[in-house]
Amino acid sequence: QPGHELYSDIALVTPDYFSAMGVTLLKGRAFTDADDGRSLVCIVDESF
Repeated sequence: QPGHELYSDIALVTPDYFSAMGVTLLKGRAFTDADDGRSLVCIVDESF
């Protein structure tokens, strides 16, 4: 709908990104070395 456009962004990060940035996850898990691209994995924020 006009005025309610959706926006998304993609960032490629290493498994230690969230700990390095001091980000605490509310649910779920952070990326690991096992997330090698064979399966789709994502992390979203509260506003999503």
